Amino acid sequence: MKQLLLFFSLLILAPIFNPSVVFATTVVTPPEVLPDIVSTVITNATCDNADGKITISATGNDLEFSIDNYETIASGIKTDDGITNYVFSGLVTHNYFVMVRNKSGVISKSVFVGSGDKTPPVITCPNNIEVYVEQGQSIRFVDFNVTATDNCSSTDNIVISGDYNNTGDFFIIADSKVTFTATDEANNTASCSFIVTVSDGDIGATVVNCPASVTVNADANACSKTVSYGPITISGGSGGNHLTQTTGIPSASPFPVGVTVNTFEEFNTKSSCSFSITVTDVTSPTITCPSDNNFGS
Repeated sequence: MKQLLLFFSLLILAPIFNPSVVFATTVVTPPEVLPDIVSTVITNATCDNADGKITISATGNDLEFSIDNYETIASGIKTDDGITNYVFSGLVTHNYFVMVRNKSGVISKSVFVGSGDKTPPVITCPNNIEVYVEQGQSIRFVDFNVTATDNCSSTDNIVISGDYNNTGDFFIIADSKVTFTATDEANNTASCSFIVTVSDGDIGATVVNCPASVTVNADANACSKTVSYGPITISGGSGGNHLTQTTGIPSASPFPVGVTVNTFEEFNTKSSCSFSITVTDVTSPTITCPSDNNFGS
């Protein structure tokens, strides 16, 4: 035991008494660890905005992060459990290629930042439509327009689908339920429906009563007059009469100063009648003269 203590004492004191004695010190460096991506968390972009995010967590020493090979970051934020985190922000909807590297190697992953749009489009259908075929026909074209808007997709990028053309189509004699579906770029959908009723025309229907033409005065200090006129009567046929106003203004509406010709026509027989509403301006103009002046006084 005394010999062992003497040996260690000489070992410690040797450099003091003899400076030529040198002891070598070896520093052990831990080996580099190959990077490993632990997780990626995606925050989708809203519509076409550059507000998407990729949060990437990885293990390894002295990590560098890059995305699509053009943005290299010196380091992320390393936590106590040895995980290094980094957030790529300001991203649009796109498929990204993220890489994590150090001196030992590199690891990569393909990550898709999608659209956070969960709002369906707004689709608008017309009200129910009732039309008649012409005499001798069993089919007719019905004109309508189905439109859609969306919070993210432009009108051109919204797909409107259905069994018929959304700007009108041919229909047979029947009650047809028409349904259309709008789909935006994020595959959100919305639907609407309406009924198209196509009926036989009325053979032999004739317009027999037409309101008389009238002349009225415009309201004081106004350029119009509200006028109501009587109903138009159809006689004959099988009861499927369909009367439409082809010119003029509906009853109980304001009529402007001047002459308005109103024409009504039975759809199939083309029997029609016309009458006029004349509104006269009876309000005198107002003239303003300057005050009296005495010149030369």
